Amino acid sequence: MKKGGFGSGGFGAFSSSTASLSYVAPPPDLSSVPQDFVVPFKNLLKRDSTTKSKALEEIIACVKKSDQPVDDAVIDVWAQLYPRAAIDNNRRVRELSHNLLLELVKSAKKRIEKTLPKLVGPWVAGTFDKDKGVARAALQVSAHILDSDQKKAKFWIAFQGKLLEYANEAIRETSDSLSDERTTSKEDMEAKYYRVLGSSMAMVQHLLPTIKDDQYPDELKRFFDADTLWTLAASDDTSVRRAFYQLVASYLDNKPSLLEPKLKDVGKVLVAESPKKDQRGSAVDLFKALISVTKRFPKVWGSKSPLDRLRPLVQKGSQGGSDEYWAELDQLFAILPTSSPDYAANASAFLKSMRTAITSREERRQNAPSAWACYLNTVDRITAGSTPSPEFLQENLYPLTREYLLPSTETSPWAYAQPPHLFKAWRIVPYTTSEEVRTSAKEEWQKLGDGFATGLSSSLPEVDPDYEKSQLELAAQGERWFTLVQGFLRGAPSQQSFDGDADLPSVVASTSTKLLESAQDLLSRRNYKPFCAAAVLKAAFTKAPGLCSKTDLINKVFPLDDQEAFDKIVVSRSLPYLASCLAAVTQDQPDFSEKVWAQLIDAALSRGFPSGAPIVKELVSVPLPQAVAQKSESLQSFIVEAWQDFAKEEPSSSVVEQLCRASISHAIVDDNALQSLASSFAQDIGVAGKYDPEFKALDLLLRNKSALFTDAPVDLFTKLLSLEETADSERATKAAATRSLIQKQYGGDKLWLEVIRRSLADAEPSSLDIDTLVRHAKDILSSGVPLADILPSAKTWNTELYSFLRDIPDPSLSITSSFGGAYFLATEGEGSTPTTQKRDRQGRSIPARMAVYTTQLLTDVDLENLPADLLELIFLTAVLANDDLTVMKENGLWSLRAAEDTRTERSDEIQSFLDLGTALLARVAGASASWKDGDLSGTSLAERLIQSLLQQAVDLSSRALYASKALTELFQALVSVHGYPVPGAKFDEWFNKLGIMKATPQTVFAAIAFLTGFDEGLASSRAVANLYNRLVSDIVGCFPSSPKTLHNVVLLNICLSVYPPAKTPVEQRKLVFALKQFTTWVQTSDEMTFGLTAEVCKGIHRILPNVAQVYGPYWREAVDYCLLLWEKARNDTPQRWPAYVLPSIRLISAMEALEDPNDDLVEALEETALDRSKALIRLLELPHDVVNTARQILDETICRVVQKIPLKHLTSEKDLLANLYGLLSSGSRDVQTAAFGLLHRALPAQQEEEVLETLLEEKVAKLPDELLSLIQSVPALEKYTDEELAGFPMDIRSYLLGWHLVFDAYNQAPLQVRKQYTESIKADNSLNALLELMFDVLGHSTGQALNLDKNTFSVDHIRSYDISQSEEGSPERDMQWLLVHLFYLSLKFLPGLVKSWYLDLRSKQTKIALDSWMAKYYAPLLISDALDEVNDWASSQEAPQEDEKELRVRVNRTAKEVSAGYEIDEEFASIAIKIPAGYPLESVEVIGENRVAVNEKKWQSWVRATQGVITFANGSITDGLAAFRRNIIGALKGHTECPICYAVVSADKKLPDKRCGTCNNLFHRLCLYKWFQNSNKNTCPLCRNPIDYLGSSTRRGGGGD
Repeated sequence: MKKGGFGSGGFGAFSSSTASLSYVAPPPDLSSVPQDFVVPFKNLLKRDSTTKSKALEEIIACVKKSDQPVDDAVIDVWAQLYPRAAIDNNRRVRELSHNLLLELVKSAKKRIEKTLPKLVGPWVAGTFDKDKGVARAALQVSAHILDSDQKKAKFWIAFQGKLLEYANEAIRETSDSLSDERTTSKEDMEAKYYRVLGSSMAMVQHLLPTIKDDQYPDELKRFFDADTLWTLAASDDTSVRRAFYQLVASYLDNKPSLLEPKLKDVGKVLVAESPKKDQRGSAVDLFKALISVTKRFPKVWGSKSPLDRLRPLVQKGSQGGSDEYWAELDQLFAILPTSSPDYAANASAFLKSMRTAITSREERRQNAPSAWACYLNTVDRITAGSTPSPEFLQENLYPLTREYLLPSTETSPWAYAQPPHLFKAWRIVPYTTSEEVRTSAKEEWQKLGDGFATGLSSSLPEVDPDYEKSQLELAAQGERWFTLVQGFLRGAPSQQSFDGDADLPSVVASTSTKLLESAQDLLSRRNYKPFCAAAVLKAAFTKAPGLCSKTDLINKVFPLDDQEAFDKIVVSRSLPYLASCLAAVTQDQPDFSEKVWAQLIDAALSRGFPSGAPIVKELVSVPLPQAVAQKSESLQSFIVEAWQDFAKEEPSSSVVEQLCRASISHAIVDDNALQSLASSFAQDIGVAGKYDPEFKALDLLLRNKSALFTDAPVDLFTKLLSLEETADSERATKAAATRSLIQKQYGGDKLWLEVIRRSLADAEPSSLDIDTLVRHAKDILSSGVPLADILPSAKTWNTELYSFLRDIPDPSLSITSSFGGAYFLATEGEGSTPTTQKRDRQGRSIPARMAVYTTQLLTDVDLENLPADLLELIFLTAVLANDDLTVMKENGLWSLRAAEDTRTERSDEIQSFLDLGTALLARVAGASASWKDGDLSGTSLAERLIQSLLQQAVDLSSRALYASKALTELFQALVSVHGYPVPGAKFDEWFNKLGIMKATPQTVFAAIAFLTGFDEGLASSRAVANLYNRLVSDIVGCFPSSPKTLHNVVLLNICLSVYPPAKTPVEQRKLVFALKQFTTWVQTSDEMTFGLTAEVCKGIHRILPNVAQVYGPYWREAVDYCLLLWEKARNDTPQRWPAYVLPSIRLISAMEALEDPNDDLVEALEETALDRSKALIRLLELPHDVVNTARQILDETICRVVQKIPLKHLTSEKDLLANLYGLLSSGSRDVQTAAFGLLHRALPAQQEEEVLETLLEEKVAKLPDELLSLIQSVPALEKYTDEELAGFPMDIRSYLLGWHLVFDAYNQAPLQVRKQYTESIKADNSLNALLELMFDVLGHSTGQALNLDKNTFSVDHIRSYDISQSEEGSPERDMQWLLVHLFYLSLKFLPGLVKSWYLDLRSKQTKIALDSWMAKYYAPLLISDALDEVNDWASSQEAPQEDEKELRVRVNRTAKEVSAGYEIDEEFASIAIKIPAGYPLESVEVIGENRVAVNEKKWQSWVRATQGVITFANGSITDGLAAFRRNIIGALKGHTECPICYAVVSADKKLPDKRCGTCNNLFHRLCLYKWFQNSNKNTCPLCRNPIDYLGSSTRRGGGGD
C-alpha cells in the first residue's frame, strides 16, 4: 500500500474542532460501530490501565485482521477517545493509542483526512512525550503519513492553526479537569497535567519557526496570555520548567516583537523569580533564556545589580549537571549590563558564592576546568575597568595559588584549580602598574616559599608511621611548585638572571632558588632520608633546568670528595630522585657526571646480589651512561647474575625483572654476555625448575635483542611449540606468544620447514603433535612452497618401518584376515620389534608419525603430484597398523600398552588413519581408467605400485607378506571403483607372464594377493582353475612334516574361497582323496604344526559341501580330531590355540548345519554330542590373557555355539553346570553372556528336580553354594571412576547377573521353598548390599534418580531383561537396565526384605528419590501384578467340600482394592484389602466390611490375622485371603441351623449357642427368648423338657463366642 495515501492535493482547510482532553467529556455513541469493536471500546472507557491496554490491543488486532478498510464509525469513535488515551498515565496505553492510530491510517487511507483535525493535536503532542517508546510510536505515525519533505511542509502549514488551538486548550486545562480526583492519586493527577503542559509547550516551540509573522497572531497571543504559562517557571516538574524556558528562548529568537508587550512578565519570571527557585535540571535552559532576553531587552534586568539577582542561583552551582552550566553562565556574564551602581560593590560576595558552588559536594569534579575558567573570566570582567586593591586580590585570587601549592582546610573552597587557571589568575594581577599590588604579590610568593620550606624542614622522621604519606605529599607539592615555575619562566630569555623583582617571573625564580637551597641543606643534614627534598630537587632539575644551572646546586648534592655521602645516597629513598637530577645535567657536565655515576655504582655493588639489585635498578633506569656501564666489569657481572636469577622459575625478587628490563633497554649489558644468556635460556626451556613458566627473560631478549639469534632458532621454536601442546593453558599461551615472536622475526616458512623435517625424523615425548605439523604444512604449502619440501624422507621412513616388518606376525591374525593361513608362512623374520622404539607422547613410532602426517597432508593434493614411493610406504604402514590394531599389539607402530582410555584414543586414531589411507587408495584406483579393459601394461600410478609391490612379495618374509597385503588392498580398491576386469586370455596371459600361480616360496604371497584381491572375480580364470586342480592333486602326495605341505594347504584353502560352495572345478573323486589325506594326517597330529592343524580344519570345512554324501570313517575321525584340538588348547599358548580352535569349531558347526548329511556323519555327531558339549564349556574356561579382535571373534563364536547345547546335557552333568557359575566371573563379556544364558535355561530345570526331592524328603531347600558365593562378592564402587563405571565393569556385571539367576530360582519355586530361600538371603544380609549398590549407581543416593522415561526404559524393560538385546546399547545402559529389572524382581520376590532395608535407610535424600521413583514406575506394576495374582487365585480355587462354600473375590483396579466375602445364610462375611500407592514398601490395610456369625472381638482378630499373614508372608494378598477363608470355615464347623428360625445366623449375627440338655439341639439365644415369651413356657421347642436359659450356655466345647 502507498504510504500517506492523502493524494497530491495537499492538506486543505478544516472546520472541525479538536476533541476535549477533559475526563468529563461524554462517551462516544457506539451504536453504529461494528460488533467486534463494541466491547473493546467499552473497556477502553474503564479506569483500569490493564483493561485499557488489552482493549487497545484487541482493537488493533481487529483492524489488522480485517480484509476490508476500517469502518468510518470506528474512526469517528476513536477521534473522540484518542485525545484522552494519548495522555493517559499508563505509558503502555499511550503507546498503544498511537499504534492504533497508525493502523487506522493504514487501513482508512484517504478517508481519514476528514477526521485528521481532531487527531492531529494529540498525535503531534505525543511525539514530544518524555517516554521514548511513546514518542517513537507517535513518530511512526508521522513517518507513515509524512513520507516526503513536500508533505511535511504542507502539513505544518495546513495544521498550524489546529495545533495552536490544541495547545491553547491544553494550557488552560487543570489537573482537576484532566483527572478525576475521586479515582486518581494526587501524584498521578500532577503527572498527567505536567505531561500535557510539557508536550504542548514543546509543540508550540517546534511550530514557532514555521509560522510567518502575520500568521495566527491571535492564537499565539492567546497562548502567551494564558496565566498558567507564566507560573510554570516555578513548577516542581523539571521537564515543564525546561520546556517553558526553551519556549521563551525560541519565542525571543523567532518572534521577539510579539513578546515585547509581555516584557514585564518576562522580567518578573526570568530575572526576578526564577533565580530564587530550585532550578535543578533546568538551570542551563534558564541561562539560555536569560541570554536571549538580555541580548534583545537588556533593560529587563532593571536597576538592581544582575550579580545580586543571579547570586542565589549561582551559589547552588550545576547541582550535578554538566559543565555546560558554567559555559552558559560565562556567556551570560559576558553580556550582562554593568551600569548598576552596586555592580562592583557586590562583586566579592558574588565571587564567594561562585567559589562555594565550584567546590561543593554536588558539583561534578569534571566541571572544575570550566567552572574556574568562568570564575576567572568573571574576575577579569569585574576588574577590567579599575585597578583591584590588594585586599580584593587577597580575597579573590591569591588563595587559588595557595590551595594549589599548599592545600589546607582554610583554602579548600579554592580546590581543583589547575596551572592554566593559575597562570590566568596571575595575568589578571596588575603587577607592573600598581606598587601596592607589586608589594602584595612579592609578599604572597615569599609566604608560599617560606611555608613550603618550613614544611620540608619539619617533615616527619622515618620512625613515624605517617612518614611515607607526609613525604609523598611534600614531594607532590614540589612537583606542583616547579610546574608553576616552569610556566612562569617559559619564554624568558636564557641569559635572564631572574634577580630582583622587576617582574613576576623574577619574584617566582628568586623564591624558588631559596627553596632549593633549603631542600639541599635538609638532605645533607638528615643523611638523605627525607626523600621529599630530593623529589623537590628532581622537579626543579627536570622542569626548570635553567634555574638550577645558574647555581652550584648539583655539586652540593653530590660531593665527590665524600664517599660516605654516596654510601648514604644509594641506601636512601632519595636515590631515584637524585639519580634523575644527575641524568638531567649529564649532557651539560659529562666529566662530573661520569665520576658521580662511578661512585654511585661502586657504592651499590658493594652490597652484593640480590641486596644491591634495587639500587642498581634505580641507577640503570635513569638511564646510566653506556660508557660508564661498559667500563665497569663488576657491573656487567652483577647484571648477568641478575638475568640468571630472573630466568629462574621463582626469581629472588620482583625488582630483578625491572633491573633486567632497564639493563637491556638502556644497553647496559655487553652483547657477548647477552649471547651467552640467550643460548643458556634456549637450552633449558621446558626443563622443570630451570626456567620460569612465563618465559619472561627469553621474551625480553627476543623483543629487544633479536640479533642475538644469528640463525633461525629451530630448536627453541620447536620446544616452544611442544610446550604449547603439553603445558597448562596459561603457560601454553605464554609459549605461543614467544613462539609467534620468533616466527615473526625469522620468517615462518623457513622455520616451519626445518621444524617439520626434524619432527618427522624423530619421536620423543616432547615431539610436536601431528595435527600441529599438518596445519602449518598446509599453510606453507598454500604460500607456494613445493610439496616435496614438506614431505618426509622416504629413506628414513623405509628404514624405520623395516624394524617393525621384521617381527613375525601374530598367528591369531589368520582368524581375522582374508589372508588366513598366509600368516603361518611368514617365518623368515629376524626377531621381534625392539621394545626401545622411539615414540612420541601419543605412543606413535617414527613411521606412524610419518604415515599420519602424510595421509592428512595429501587429502587435498592432486594425484599427479603424489610420489609413488611415499604412497607405497603409506599402504605398507596401513596394513601393518591394521594388524597391530586387530591384535592390540602393545609394541607395534602405536604403543597400545596403556590405560583403557588412552588405548581407546589411540585405537581411534589408528582407525582414522586407516580411513584416510582407504580414501587415498580409492583416489589412486580411480585414476587408473585402463584397468576396466584389462590393460595392465600401462604406467598409471596404480600399475606402478603393483609392479613395485610384486617385486617385494618374492620370499616368505614378513615384509613380503605385508607387501602382498597392500597389493590385495590395491586390487580390491580397483575392483570397487571399476569393477572386475574383463576376463579372458589377456588376464590369464598376465598371470602366466608373472608366473605366480604356483605354490613356491617365491610366488605364494603374490598368488595369495591376486586370489584374495579379486576373489570371486577369478572364478572363471583358467589359470586359477589349473592351480586349484594341481594343488588338490599335490595334497595326496604330501606329508605333515614336509615344508611345502603348509604352502599347498594354505594356497588351496584360499583357492577354495574363490568358488561358491559345491561348485569347485575339481572332480569329487579328487576331493575325496584330499579328505582322506587330511584325516590321515590327523592320526599323526604330533607331526603337525599348529598352523597346519588350523589349515587342515579349514580345508575339510571348505570341501565339506562337495563330499557331504560320501560315506566313510573320515567324519568320526574329523570330529574326534576337533575334540582333541579343544582339549589340546587348554595347554597351549594364547597366541597359538585360537588359530586352530576357531576353524575346528566352524568345521563342527558346518557339519551340524548340513541339510542332508550322510549316515556316518550323523552317527558321528550323535555319538559325540555330550562330549562336544563338555568340551565347548571347557573352552569357555580358557584364560583371557589376550584381549583383541581375534579373541573377540573366537569368544563370540564359542558363545554362539554353546547356546545350542541341549538342556538335557546341562542338567545331566552336575559338575558341568557347577563350572558355569565360575564362568560368570570371567574377564570376557561374551563368556559371561554365554554362561548366564546356559544357567538361565538350566537352573530352573535343575531347581525343579531338587525342590521335588526336598519336599519329599522334608529337607531345607537352598540355593546353589556357587550362586550364593557370587552374590556375596559385592564389588566396591569406590575403585571405579565415573567413566570406568559407565563401561559396566566385569565384576559388577557378574554380581548382577548372579542376582538375576537367584530370582530365576525364585520364579519356579513354590511358596514354602521361596521362604527357605529368603531366610538364607536374610541371614547373609545380601540384599542390602545389592540395594545400596543399585541406588548408588542409579543416582538415588545423590538425589538424582535415573529418569526412566528420558532414558527410554519402558514397562517391558522393568518387567524383563534380555541379555542379547542389552548388548545392542551402550554398556552403561545395559547396567541400568539390569539394575532396573533387578529392583523389580526384588520387590516382587523379596518385598519384606526390601521394606526392612527401606525402613532402616538413614539417608533422607535417598528416601525422597526412591519414593517418587517407586510411585511413578514400580508401585503401579506391582499393584497390577498383585491384583492379577488375586484374580488367578480366585478363579483357580479348589472346589469347596459339601459343607463349605467358595470365597467370593472381587477386584477393583481403579480403587486398588480387593473385596472378599464368604456366604453364611444368604449373608456375606466380607473384608476389604486396600493396597496403598507405595505398595509393597507400604503395608496393605485390611478392613472388616460385614461381620457375620461371630462377635466383634473374634471378627477383629480375624481381620488382624489376615493383615498379619499378608505382612509376614512377603506381602502375599492371596495368602491373607486363604487365611480369612480358613478362619470362617473353622468357626462354622459343627454348627447347624437353629430349629426355631431355620437359620445358622441369627438376627443379631450370632451362631446357635444354647443347647438343650435333653435332646442336645442348639438354639439361638434370641430365638429361645422369643419362644419363651410367646409360649409362656421355659421348655425345649423340640423335646418339651425344661431349659435353663440363664444358666450355662452349653456344655464345655459346644458353641462359642
